[in-house]
Amino acid sequence: MKNLTQYISISILLLVFSCNNDFVTEKQETFLTSSSTIFISPNWEEREYKIYYQDIGTTHYTITYAPEWLNVSTTPSELNFSFQTGVFLNDYSSLYCKANVCNDLSKVGIYHTFMTLSVEGKEEQMIIPIQYVTEGNPVAEIPKLWTNRWDERYQIILPIKNTGEGVLLYSVSQYPEFLSIDYYSEYGSHTTAIPPNLLGTVFFSGLFPKKYSGKIIITTNDKNQPEVEMEIRGLDTFFLYVYNFINTLTFNRDDTTTTFWFSNEAEDELIEWKIEGCPVWLTVSDSQGILLPSQEKILRFTCNKERMPSGKNMATIYLKTNDKDYLSYEITVIAFND
Repeated sequence: MKNLTQYISISILLLVFSCNNDFVTEKQETFLTSSSTIFISPNWEEREYKIYYQDIGTTHYTITYAPEWLNVSTTPSELNFSFQTGVFLNDYSSLYCKANVCNDLSKVGIYHTFMTLSVEGKEEQMIIPIQYVTEGNPVAEIPKLWTNRWDERYQIILPIKNTGEGVLLYSVSQYPEFLSIDYYSEYGSHTTAIPPNLLGTVFFSGLFPKKYSGKIIITTNDKNQPEVEMEIRGLDTFFLYVYNFINTLTFNRDDTTTTFWFSNEAEDELIEWKIEGCPVWLTVSDSQGILLPSQEKILRFTCNKERMPSGKNMATIYLKTNDKDYLSYEITVIAFND
């Protein structure tokens, strides 16, 4: 398995900054800037952030600027910013950071700022972007199982949904050796942010062994799910296929109906299916049936809010089938009622 640590990847990009309150000059200054970002929250304890700068080798640097609310050091447990010096060893260094609460940044969201380093042998100062995160209450919805028929080359698209009322941060901390991961984030970091009620994705690809299996571990800032483990499996045969991007049915405050879509992908097998566990406030268009080969089924779920308690309601229902790999498919239902 591959284990990832939080780090900052520095690229040689030149940005031109005009005069501002932090850099008062009579002319424009040129800076080196990082291609990645420090994500930090006042709710977190001190963390190590690894810095990588390609081909910089071994050299010294000095921290020349940091926001007032940021405690930063080049050594652990000494977070008292005082123009400290550090060293790159074979292109790598570490910063230890902790954020204090900033009252001006109290509204839930992400606030963009930066810190600077003066690097020995470089005329330009180095800019490290920082994202101060006021987290709120994010909730991660991540499928616990991913299966597909075997293919030598395939792709896994992992959906991650934020159903809470805060900023969801996530990163992939572990995945099988036969996979590679496409890191993409608007912040250029291995950490990705999702605003409330939106969906994010992680793309994996690789040369899949036959009948592969493994697990992917996602680290999040969801207080109830700091780590989510997802099982992945490749199947020799494949019957049931679920089209829903994520195994969650969500009814927002204005929603009363939603759909769930599945099919029988077998060539000569029948799928017997039924829905179990619906609460009194949830009904389904069909509760059981049989699918012929290559046949699809779309179920319509209806939420009766007159029979539902106020606030956020959650339930777990099950799609039961005779597919040995999907004997019981768990579906989470979330419904909001003012």
